[in-house]
Amino acid sequence: MNMRQADINEIENFPLFDSENDGESVIVVENEAGEIVGYAQYTDGMDDAIIYFMESNMKGVGRTMIEWFQTNYEMVTAHNAVETAQGFYAHFGFDDVRPNGWAGQVDMTWYAE
Repeated sequence: MNMRQADINEIENFPLFDSENDGESVIVVENEAGEIVGYAQYTDGMDDAIIYFMESNMKGVGRTMIEWFQTNYEMVTAHNAVETAQGFYAHFGFDDVRPNGWAGQVDMTWYAE
């Protein structure tokens, strides 16, 4: 798998893509044929990132993206994590959980040690 920075127009064909999602930066993961199999929309600062949306259609892509974030930032927040994604983030050490009022969604944060 290959991961790289991308333009928003490269991910418009994903089923859950929403042009209203926050996050001006995009990373994509490509399979060996060069097809995009996952992406994340996020914003970042000097040492932190906020993930607004992640989507993948291939096993292991989510892990690859989270590991990239954890390698490149000291603090990573998953904004508006839906209930079905909360276990995924918890598996990777996102343990600062804060309700945000959006229909059971929470913000989950990981801190480097």
